[in-house]
Amino acid sequence: MTTQLPLHADLSLPPTAGKTGKKKRVDNRKRRKRSSVAQEARQAEYEKKGGVRDRCREKVKNNTLYVHIPIPFPTHFLPFTKDRQLVHKFSAAENWPDIHDLPDVTTNDRLNVFIRTNSPTCEQMKLMGPGQTGQWMLRKDWTHPEQLHALKTDGVPKYLAMRFAEVFSKKTSAKLLSLWHAALAAGVVFGETEVQRSKSPALHLAIWGLSRAEPGVTADSMQLKAVNPAAAAAALDRLLGVVKREIVPVMKRLMHEHNREAERVNKLIHARVRHVLASILEQRPNLDLGGLFFTIAVKAGSSEVVHVDWNDNLHKFALIFCVGSFEGGEVCLPQLGRRIPLPPGSVLALRTRLLAHAAIVGDGYRLVFTCFTDSLLLEQTIAGDFGYL
Repeated sequence: MTTQLPLHADLSLPPTAGKTGKKKRVDNRKRRKRSSVAQEARQAEYEKKGGVRDRCREKVKNNTLYVHIPIPFPTHFLPFTKDRQLVHKFSAAENWPDIHDLPDVTTNDRLNVFIRTNSPTCEQMKLMGPGQTGQWMLRKDWTHPEQLHALKTDGVPKYLAMRFAEVFSKKTSAKLLSLWHAALAAGVVFGETEVQRSKSPALHLAIWGLSRAEPGVTADSMQLKAVNPAAAAAALDRLLGVVKREIVPVMKRLMHEHNREAERVNKLIHARVRHVLASILEQRPNLDLGGLFFTIAVKAGSSEVVHVDWNDNLHKFALIFCVGSFEGGEVCLPQLGRRIPLPPGSVLALRTRLLAHAAIVGDGYRLVFTCFTDSLLLEQTIAGDFGYL
Protein backbone atom coordinates (compact mmCIF):
# COMPACT_ATOMS: atom_id res chain seq x y z
CA MET A 1 0.00 0.00 0.00
CA THR A 2 1.47 3.37 -1.08
CA THR A 3 1.65 6.12 1.53
CA GLN A 4 0.35 9.50 0.33
CA LEU A 5 2.02 12.68 1.56
CA PRO A 6 -0.24 15.42 2.83
CA LEU A 7 -1.10 17.99 0.23
CA HIS A 8 0.37 20.75 2.40
CA ALA A 9 3.82 18.99 2.80
CA ASP A 10 6.81 21.27 1.91
CA LEU A 11 9.45 19.31 -0.04
CA SER A 12 11.92 22.24 -0.32
CA LEU A 13 15.17 22.49 1.71
CA PRO A 14 15.06 24.04 5.17
CA PRO A 15 15.33 27.83 5.01
CA THR A 16 18.79 27.76 6.72
CA ALA A 17 20.39 25.17 4.40
CA GLY A 18 21.41 27.66 1.69
CA LYS A 19 23.00 30.05 4.20
CA THR A 20 24.90 27.18 5.83
CA GLY A 21 26.41 26.08 2.47
CA LYS A 22 27.38 29.65 1.62
CA LYS A 23 29.01 30.13 5.02
CA LYS A 24 31.02 26.92 4.54
CA ARG A 25 32.30 28.14 1.17
CA VAL A 26 33.36 31.45 2.67
CA ASP A 27 35.12 29.68 5.53
CA ASN A 28 36.92 27.38 3.11
CA ARG A 29 38.16 30.37 1.09
CA LYS A 30 39.45 32.05 4.25
CA ARG A 31 41.14 28.82 5.34
CA ARG A 32 42.84 28.41 1.96
CA LYS A 33 43.99 32.03 2.07
CA ARG A 34 45.47 31.61 5.55
CA SER A 35 47.15 28.40 4.42
CA SER A 36 48.59 30.14 1.37
CA VAL A 37 49.95 33.00 3.45
CA ALA A 38 51.49 30.56 5.90
CA GLN A 39 53.01 28.57 3.03
CA GLU A 40 54.51 31.72 1.53
CA ALA A 41 55.97 32.66 4.90
CA ARG A 42 57.51 29.20 5.30
CA GLN A 43 58.90 29.35 1.75
CA ALA A 44 60.43 32.78 2.39
CA GLU A 45 62.05 31.50 5.58
CA TYR A 46 63.32 28.43 3.71
CA GLU A 47 64.86 30.57 0.98
CA LYS A 48 66.39 32.85 3.60
CA LYS A 49 68.15 29.86 5.18
CA GLY A 50 69.60 28.64 1.88
CA GLY A 51 66.72 27.58 -0.31
CA VAL A 52 66.23 24.51 -2.43
CA ARG A 53 69.40 24.92 -4.48
CA ASP A 54 71.77 25.24 -1.54
CA ARG A 55 70.05 22.42 0.34
CA CYS A 56 70.35 20.16 -2.71
CA ARG A 57 74.00 21.06 -3.11
CA GLU A 58 74.62 20.20 0.50
CA LYS A 59 72.83 16.89 0.10
CA VAL A 60 74.85 16.05 -3.03
CA LYS A 61 78.06 17.00 -1.24
CA ASN A 62 77.25 14.69 1.66
CA ASN A 63 76.50 11.85 -0.76
CA THR A 64 79.65 12.28 -2.86
CA LEU A 65 83.06 10.68 -2.47
CA TYR A 66 86.06 12.30 -4.19
CA VAL A 67 88.95 9.85 -4.52
CA HIS A 68 92.47 11.02 -5.37
CA ILE A 69 94.84 8.11 -5.96
CA PRO A 70 98.42 9.45 -5.67
CA ILE A 71 99.90 7.60 -8.65
CA PRO A 72 101.13 8.83 -12.06
CA PHE A 73 98.49 9.58 -14.67
CA PRO A 74 97.90 6.30 -16.59
CA THR A 75 99.36 6.82 -20.07
CA HIS A 76 100.26 3.16 -20.68
CA PHE A 77 98.31 2.82 -23.94
CA LEU A 78 98.43 6.37 -25.34
CA PRO A 79 101.28 6.01 -27.88
CA PHE A 80 99.79 2.85 -29.40
CA THR A 81 97.12 1.89 -31.85
CA LYS A 82 95.22 -1.36 -31.42
CA ASP A 83 97.44 -4.00 -29.78
CA ARG A 84 95.60 -6.53 -27.62
CA GLN A 85 98.83 -8.01 -26.26
CA LEU A 86 99.87 -4.75 -24.60
CA VAL A 87 97.48 -5.21 -21.68
CA HIS A 88 99.13 -8.50 -20.75
CA LYS A 89 102.62 -7.06 -21.25
CA PHE A 90 102.00 -4.09 -18.96
CA SER A 91 100.23 -6.29 -16.42
CA ALA A 92 103.28 -8.55 -16.19
CA ALA A 93 105.88 -5.77 -16.37
CA GLU A 94 104.28 -3.62 -13.65
CA ASN A 95 102.96 -6.51 -11.58
CA TRP A 96 99.37 -5.36 -11.57
CA PRO A 97 97.39 -7.08 -8.79
CA ASP A 98 94.87 -9.78 -9.54
CA ILE A 99 91.45 -8.21 -10.07
CA HIS A 100 89.98 -10.38 -7.28
CA ASP A 101 92.45 -8.86 -4.80
CA LEU A 102 91.63 -5.20 -5.53
CA PRO A 103 89.94 -3.23 -2.74
CA ASP A 104 86.56 -1.57 -3.34
CA VAL A 105 86.75 2.19 -3.64
CA THR A 106 83.66 2.26 -1.37
CA THR A 107 81.14 -0.18 0.03
CA ASN A 108 78.38 2.43 0.18
CA ASP A 109 76.21 1.90 -2.90
CA ARG A 110 74.41 5.22 -2.40
CA LEU A 111 77.50 7.40 -2.88
CA ASN A 112 78.46 9.23 -6.06
CA VAL A 113 82.17 8.57 -6.65
CA PHE A 114 84.70 10.64 -8.62
CA ILE A 115 88.19 9.20 -9.18
CA ARG A 116 91.34 10.92 -10.37
CA THR A 117 95.11 10.40 -10.16
CA ASN A 118 98.00 12.87 -10.29
CA SER A 119 97.82 15.28 -13.22
CA PRO A 120 99.85 14.48 -16.35
CA THR A 121 103.48 15.58 -16.15
CA CYS A 122 105.18 17.72 -18.81
CA GLU A 123 106.70 14.59 -20.34
CA GLN A 124 103.31 12.90 -20.42
CA MET A 125 101.76 15.99 -21.99
CA LYS A 126 104.38 15.81 -24.76
CA LEU A 127 103.46 12.19 -25.28
CA MET A 128 99.79 13.07 -25.42
CA GLY A 129 100.13 16.13 -27.64
CA PRO A 130 98.21 19.45 -27.57
CA GLY A 131 94.95 19.35 -25.65
CA GLN A 132 95.87 15.87 -24.35
CA THR A 133 95.20 14.43 -27.79
CA GLY A 134 96.98 11.17 -28.53
CA GLN A 135 99.93 11.46 -30.93
CA TRP A 136 98.50 8.68 -33.08
CA MET A 137 95.55 11.00 -33.77
CA LEU A 138 97.72 14.01 -34.57
CA ARG A 139 99.59 12.01 -37.22
CA LYS A 140 96.42 11.72 -39.29
CA ASP A 141 95.92 13.90 -42.37
CA TRP A 142 93.42 16.44 -41.10
CA THR A 143 91.84 18.58 -43.80
CA HIS A 144 90.49 21.52 -41.81
CA PRO A 145 92.52 23.49 -39.20
CA GLU A 146 89.41 24.59 -37.28
CA GLN A 147 88.23 21.01 -36.92
CA LEU A 148 91.64 19.89 -35.68
CA HIS A 149 91.52 22.72 -33.14
CA ALA A 150 88.11 21.51 -31.97
CA LEU A 151 89.48 18.01 -31.43
CA LYS A 152 92.54 19.29 -29.55
CA THR A 153 90.69 21.65 -27.21
CA ASP A 154 87.31 20.05 -26.50
CA GLY A 155 86.40 17.16 -24.30
CA VAL A 156 89.27 16.69 -21.83
CA PRO A 157 87.50 15.34 -18.71
CA LYS A 158 88.55 16.15 -15.17
CA TYR A 159 88.09 12.61 -13.85
CA LEU A 160 89.08 9.14 -15.00
CA ALA A 161 85.95 7.48 -13.61
CA MET A 162 82.65 8.67 -12.15
CA ARG A 163 79.94 6.56 -10.56
CA PHE A 164 76.46 8.00 -10.17
CA ALA A 165 74.23 6.20 -7.68
CA GLU A 166 70.50 5.47 -8.03
CA VAL A 167 70.11 6.90 -11.53
CA PHE A 168 67.12 4.77 -12.53
CA SER A 169 64.44 2.80 -10.71
CA LYS A 170 63.77 -0.88 -10.09
CA LYS A 171 60.75 -0.54 -12.36
CA THR A 172 62.99 0.51 -15.25
CA SER A 173 65.36 -2.37 -14.47
CA ALA A 174 62.45 -4.82 -14.61
CA LYS A 175 61.32 -3.39 -17.97
CA LEU A 176 64.79 -3.81 -19.46
CA LEU A 177 65.08 -7.39 -18.24
CA SER A 178 61.63 -8.27 -19.59
CA LEU A 179 62.36 -6.71 -22.99
CA TRP A 180 65.74 -8.45 -23.18
CA HIS A 181 64.13 -11.85 -22.65
CA ALA A 182 61.46 -10.90 -25.19
CA ALA A 183 64.23 -10.11 -27.70
CA LEU A 184 65.85 -13.48 -27.05
CA ALA A 185 62.47 -15.15 -27.57
CA ALA A 186 62.13 -13.25 -30.86
CA GLY A 187 65.27 -15.03 -32.08
CA VAL A 188 67.91 -12.29 -32.09
CA VAL A 189 71.23 -13.42 -33.55
CA PHE A 190 74.54 -12.52 -31.89
CA GLY A 191 77.76 -11.70 -33.68
CA GLU A 192 81.09 -13.35 -32.93
CA THR A 193 82.25 -13.44 -29.31
CA GLU A 194 85.16 -11.09 -28.59
CA VAL A 195 87.36 -13.60 -26.79
CA GLN A 196 89.93 -10.95 -25.84
CA ARG A 197 87.43 -9.55 -23.31
CA SER A 198 84.74 -12.12 -22.57
CA LYS A 199 83.56 -15.70 -22.89
CA SER A 200 79.99 -14.69 -23.80
CA PRO A 201 78.69 -12.75 -26.83
CA ALA A 202 77.27 -9.23 -26.89
CA LEU A 203 74.87 -7.36 -29.15
CA HIS A 204 76.15 -4.03 -30.49
CA LEU A 205 73.10 -1.88 -31.15
CA ALA A 206 72.31 1.48 -32.78
CA ILE A 207 74.99 3.38 -34.76
CA TRP A 208 78.76 3.44 -35.21
CA GLY A 209 81.44 4.33 -37.73
CA LEU A 210 83.53 1.21 -37.26
CA SER A 211 85.21 0.10 -40.52
CA ARG A 212 83.04 2.50 -42.50
CA ALA A 213 83.52 5.78 -44.34
CA GLU A 214 80.12 7.00 -43.07
CA PRO A 215 78.05 6.38 -39.95
CA GLY A 216 75.98 3.22 -40.25
CA VAL A 217 73.50 1.10 -38.33
CA THR A 218 75.17 -1.91 -36.72
CA ALA A 219 74.58 -5.35 -38.18
CA ASP A 220 73.21 -6.55 -34.83
CA SER A 221 70.52 -3.86 -35.02
CA MET A 222 69.45 -4.97 -38.51
CA GLN A 223 69.23 -8.70 -37.56
CA LEU A 224 69.31 -9.79 -41.19
CA LYS A 225 70.47 -13.30 -40.19
CA ALA A 226 67.54 -13.87 -37.83
CA VAL A 227 64.73 -16.23 -38.78
CA ASN A 228 62.31 -13.30 -38.59
CA PRO A 229 64.45 -10.12 -39.03
CA ALA A 230 61.54 -7.70 -38.62
CA ALA A 231 60.38 -9.23 -35.32
CA ALA A 232 63.94 -9.40 -33.92
CA ALA A 233 64.71 -5.80 -34.93
CA ALA A 234 61.41 -4.57 -33.46
CA ALA A 235 62.15 -6.32 -30.15
CA LEU A 236 65.56 -4.64 -29.96
CA ASP A 237 64.01 -1.26 -30.79
CA ARG A 238 61.64 -1.63 -27.84
CA LEU A 239 64.63 -2.34 -25.58
CA LEU A 240 66.47 0.73 -26.88
CA GLY A 241 63.31 2.79 -26.43
CA VAL A 242 63.27 2.23 -22.66
CA VAL A 243 66.94 3.21 -22.42
CA LYS A 244 66.28 6.31 -24.52
CA ARG A 245 63.21 7.48 -22.58
CA GLU A 246 64.01 6.51 -19.01
CA ILE A 247 67.81 6.50 -18.62
CA VAL A 248 69.39 8.74 -21.27
CA PRO A 249 67.76 12.00 -20.05
CA VAL A 250 69.20 11.50 -16.55
CA MET A 251 72.60 10.60 -18.02
CA LYS A 252 72.53 13.80 -20.08
CA ARG A 253 71.88 15.94 -17.03
CA LEU A 254 74.70 14.27 -15.11
CA MET A 255 77.20 14.58 -17.94
CA HIS A 256 76.15 18.17 -18.60
CA GLU A 257 77.15 18.94 -15.04
CA HIS A 258 80.35 16.89 -14.90
CA ASN A 259 81.63 16.64 -18.49
CA ARG A 260 80.34 19.72 -20.27
CA GLU A 261 83.61 19.98 -22.24
CA ALA A 262 82.48 17.18 -24.58
CA GLU A 263 79.12 18.66 -25.55
CA ARG A 264 80.23 20.64 -28.62
CA VAL A 265 81.85 17.62 -30.29
CA ASN A 266 78.83 15.46 -29.32
CA LYS A 267 76.51 17.90 -31.09
CA LEU A 268 78.67 17.84 -34.24
CA ILE A 269 78.65 14.04 -34.34
CA HIS A 270 74.91 13.92 -33.70
CA ALA A 271 74.19 16.42 -36.48
CA ARG A 272 76.27 14.38 -38.92
CA VAL A 273 74.61 11.10 -37.93
CA ARG A 274 71.13 12.55 -38.29
CA HIS A 275 72.06 13.97 -41.70
CA VAL A 276 73.60 10.76 -43.09
CA LEU A 277 71.00 8.36 -41.62
CA ALA A 278 67.90 10.55 -41.86
CA SER A 279 65.73 8.01 -43.68
CA ILE A 280 66.41 5.00 -41.42
CA LEU A 281 66.14 7.11 -38.25
CA GLU A 282 62.71 8.23 -39.40
CA GLN A 283 61.65 4.59 -39.67
CA ARG A 284 63.43 3.48 -36.47
CA PRO A 285 63.69 6.53 -34.18
CA ASN A 286 64.93 4.53 -31.17
CA LEU A 287 68.27 4.04 -32.94
CA ASP A 288 68.88 7.75 -32.35
CA LEU A 289 69.95 7.85 -28.70
CA GLY A 290 70.22 11.63 -28.46
CA GLY A 291 73.90 12.36 -29.08
CA LEU A 292 75.44 11.59 -25.71
CA PHE A 293 76.59 8.26 -27.17
CA PHE A 294 75.74 6.31 -30.32
CA THR A 295 76.26 2.59 -29.63
CA ILE A 296 75.10 0.25 -26.86
CA ALA A 297 76.73 -3.13 -26.26
CA VAL A 298 74.34 -5.43 -24.37
CA LYS A 299 75.31 -8.78 -22.89
CA ALA A 300 74.47 -11.14 -20.08
CA GLY A 301 77.34 -11.79 -17.69
CA SER A 302 80.50 -9.68 -17.70
CA SER A 303 83.69 -8.86 -19.54
CA GLU A 304 85.84 -10.86 -17.19
CA VAL A 305 89.12 -10.52 -19.15
CA VAL A 306 91.18 -7.36 -18.49
CA HIS A 307 91.18 -5.31 -21.70
CA VAL A 308 91.26 -1.84 -23.23
CA ASP A 309 88.55 -0.61 -25.60
CA TRP A 310 90.89 0.37 -28.43
CA ASN A 311 88.06 1.61 -30.66
CA ASP A 312 86.89 4.20 -28.10
CA ASN A 313 88.11 7.77 -28.06
CA LEU A 314 90.75 8.93 -25.60
CA HIS A 315 88.52 11.47 -23.87
CA LYS A 316 85.11 9.88 -24.31
CA PHE A 317 83.44 8.23 -21.36
CA ALA A 318 81.78 4.88 -21.81
CA LEU A 319 78.62 4.83 -19.70
CA ILE A 320 78.00 1.46 -18.08
CA PHE A 321 74.98 0.22 -16.13
CA CYS A 322 73.59 -3.16 -15.11
CA VAL A 323 70.22 -4.69 -14.35
CA GLY A 324 69.26 -8.00 -12.81
CA SER A 325 69.72 -9.80 -9.51
CA PHE A 326 73.33 -10.77 -8.85
CA GLU A 327 76.21 -10.75 -6.41
CA GLY A 328 79.38 -8.81 -7.10
CA GLY A 329 79.39 -6.79 -10.31
CA GLU A 330 82.47 -4.74 -9.44
CA VAL A 331 84.34 -3.03 -12.29
CA CYS A 332 88.06 -3.64 -11.71
CA LEU A 333 90.76 -1.11 -12.65
CA PRO A 334 94.18 -2.70 -12.03
CA GLN A 335 96.12 0.42 -13.14
CA LEU A 336 94.48 2.34 -10.31
CA GLY A 337 94.55 -0.54 -7.84
CA ARG A 338 90.82 -0.23 -7.14
CA ARG A 339 87.49 -1.70 -8.11
CA ILE A 340 84.17 0.12 -8.28
CA PRO A 341 80.97 -1.67 -7.22
CA LEU A 342 78.21 -1.16 -9.79
CA PRO A 343 74.84 -2.20 -8.34
CA PRO A 344 71.63 -2.11 -10.40
CA GLY A 345 70.38 1.46 -10.88
CA SER A 346 73.85 3.08 -10.85
CA VAL A 347 75.81 4.36 -13.86
CA LEU A 348 79.59 4.29 -14.25
CA ALA A 349 81.33 6.76 -16.58
CA LEU A 350 84.73 5.29 -17.48
CA ARG A 351 87.52 6.35 -19.84
CA THR A 352 87.89 2.93 -21.39
CA ARG A 353 90.61 3.90 -23.91
CA LEU A 354 92.91 4.90 -21.03
CA LEU A 355 92.05 2.36 -18.35
CA ALA A 356 92.32 -1.40 -18.63
CA HIS A 357 89.22 -2.91 -17.01
CA ALA A 358 87.28 -6.09 -16.32
CA ALA A 359 84.28 -7.09 -14.21
CA ILE A 360 83.67 -9.68 -11.52
CA VAL A 361 80.27 -11.29 -11.11
CA GLY A 362 79.22 -13.91 -8.60
CA ASP A 363 75.91 -15.72 -8.49
CA GLY A 364 72.80 -14.43 -10.22
CA TYR A 365 71.84 -12.90 -13.56
CA ARG A 366 73.56 -9.67 -14.66
CA LEU A 367 72.65 -7.85 -17.85
CA VAL A 368 75.15 -5.10 -18.64
CA PHE A 369 74.73 -2.14 -21.00
CA THR A 370 77.87 -0.34 -22.22
CA CYS A 371 77.09 2.92 -24.00
CA PHE A 372 79.89 4.45 -26.08
CA THR A 373 80.97 6.46 -29.12
CA ASP A 374 83.59 4.76 -31.27
CA SER A 375 86.61 6.87 -32.15
CA LEU A 376 86.16 6.59 -35.92
CA LEU A 377 82.75 8.23 -35.69
CA LEU A 378 84.34 11.18 -33.90
CA GLU A 379 87.39 11.40 -36.18
CA GLN A 380 85.32 11.26 -39.35
CA THR A 381 83.15 14.06 -38.03
CA ILE A 382 86.06 16.29 -37.02
CA ALA A 383 87.94 15.75 -40.28
CA GLY A 384 84.90 15.68 -42.53
CA ASP A 385 82.83 18.11 -44.52
CA PHE A 386 80.74 20.40 -42.28
CA GLY A 387 78.83 21.94 -45.16
CA TYR A 388 75.51 20.42 -44.14
CA LEU A 389 75.59 21.82 -40.58
